Amino acid sequence: MKTKLALMAGIAAATIAFAVPASAQETTTTYNRTETTRTYDAAPTRSNDPVMTTSSGPYVGVMGGYNWTDSDGAGSLEGTEYGVFAGYELGYILDRQLNWGMHAAVEAHYLWSDSDGSIADKNNEWGVSFRPGFDVLTDAMPLNIKPYGIVGYRRAEFEAAGIDEDFDGFELGLGTELVAYGDMGVRLDYTHVFYEESAGLDPSEDNVRLGLAYHF
Repeated sequence: MKTKLALMAGIAAATIAFAVPASAQETTTTYNRTETTRTYDAAPTRSNDPVMTTSSGPYVGVMGGYNWTDSDGAGSLEGTEYGVFAGYELGYILDRQLNWGMHAAVEAHYLWSDSDGSIADKNNEWGVSFRPGFDVLTDAMPLNIKPYGIVGYRRAEFEAAGIDEDFDGFELGLGTELVAYGDMGVRLDYTHVFYEESAGLDPSEDNVRLGLAYHF
C-alpha cells in the first residue's frame, strides 16, 4: 500500500514538473509601440506669373536736343527741338519667355523744331521706331544701363519759300538709357535720318537728344 502511494506521488510530481514549463511557453508578452508620424514641407513652386521689370511695360517721357539738317538744294539748317514720346518695353517677352537675353521697345514721338536756315526751316516731326538692345548692370540697382539700336520711320514738315512740305524718312541710330531713382530713366540718343527727295529738296539730318522717361 505504501509502495502504491509513493508511486502515485512520484507520478503527480512528474506531471506538475512537466506542466510548469508548458505554461511558461504559452505565456504571451505584449509590447506597446508608439507610431511616429513625420511631415515634410512641399518643395517650393515657381510662379509663372509675369514679373514686370524696368525692361517691361509702358513708359512716357519728354526730350529735347539739337538738329543739323542738310537740305541739299536749300542750304543747311540747324536748331533746337523738344517734344514728347511714349513706348512699350518688351523685356518680359524677349528675355523671360523667349530667353533671348535682350530687351526692346516700340516707341512713338512728336517734336516741335526751331531749326532754321537761310532758305528752309523745319517746323515739326513725328515718328515710330523699334529699339532692340541689352541690359547691363542689372544687378546693380538702382542703375540699369540699357544700350540699344534705333530703326524707325520719321515724317517731318519743312517750310521753304512759304510752302510747307512733308518728307518721309528712314531713321537709324544708337542710344542708351540709365534707369535710376526707381522708375525714372535718363537717356541719350543719336540718330541720322535719310529723307525722300521732294519739291527739289533731298534733306538728311543728324539729331542728338536727351530724354527723361517714366516707366510704369
